[in-house]
Amino acid sequence: MALCSNFPFSHTRWCAGDFFSYESVQKKRPFIIILILILAALLTPPDIVSQLMLGTPTYLLFEAGLFFARKYRNASTMKEQRDARDIASFDVFATNGGSKKKWKKLNEKPMGKMPVKAVNMKDDYLELGFAKLDISRKRRIGFDETVFCSGKTKEQLLQIFSAFQENSCNALGTRCSWEQYEFVRNAMPEVHYDTTSKILSLRNRKPQALAGKIAICCAGTADLPIAEEAATVAEFQGATVEKFFDIGVAGLHRLLSKIEQIRRANVIIAIAGMEGALAGILAGLVQAPVIAVPTSVGYGASLQGIVPLLSMINSCAEGISVVNIDNGFGAAIQACRILKQIAHH
Repeated sequence: MALCSNFPFSHTRWCAGDFFSYESVQKKRPFIIILILILAALLTPPDIVSQLMLGTPTYLLFEAGLFFARKYRNASTMKEQRDARDIASFDVFATNGGSKKKWKKLNEKPMGKMPVKAVNMKDDYLELGFAKLDISRKRRIGFDETVFCSGKTKEQLLQIFSAFQENSCNALGTRCSWEQYEFVRNAMPEVHYDTTSKILSLRNRKPQALAGKIAICCAGTADLPIAEEAATVAEFQGATVEKFFDIGVAGLHRLLSKIEQIRRANVIIAIAGMEGALAGILAGLVQAPVIAVPTSVGYGASLQGIVPLLSMINSCAEGISVVNIDNGFGAAIQACRILKQIAHH
């Protein structure tokens, strides 16, 4: 019983020492409870009262250990997030000539963390050392900056989005992994993540609605991640989007059944892998400009999207522009630029 009373302390210490994680203990919880019952039966006389007198306190102490281990895990995670945000702020502070001594003095106050927006900004971008955030992009081209998340550490991504938040900027992150999203979300619950398109978004202000409509047409269900990337980006910029999925050339009647709805759009984004024929067919049936997105969907000879890319570039149908392979983001921004020009005229 004396050994069992150390459960709360030992759980917390073992988690602190990385001997095991809270999650691993939680996963094995049913087996540990069974083990407690077996030990209670072996160590006590063969009567239910004695077994309960040993088993019940042991179980409660085990649950207490789990509770304190979870509290320690949460506290450690929050400290890790705060440290990452503080590093971001100090990097900016130091880049702009601040000393470590002055930094410590600023942080002696309860809320003394250096606000990123208070740093002197040169040439309308925010210097983070490892990145220069283009916070004036919205003013120049009408769209907020978008971050390509792949290749960045989760700590860097948190610093970037924290800086955008401090400056009240909207921001998008494309190709964001679930691990990156969870790390950022723990410190910034206001971010949003779309699991299909893998887009991380931060919205501090509502975008101005764009006139017109974008039709996003994808050939097959396997193209959905790219189609959703295009749709999420366009909607984030204020565009009205209508989606038409799984209307590829393998069943042309599916496309023809939706063609009148597609024709009502001001811009069409055609997304296809395999042979990439959808863009050319659409361009021959509609008056609106068609933006073609080749995808890497297909068997070996599709060469990871090179075949549909070449097919779209060489299409006989007029009025097609082609973006890079799997670049739903680029197609969406191009479509939004067209809608902006429609509104101007």
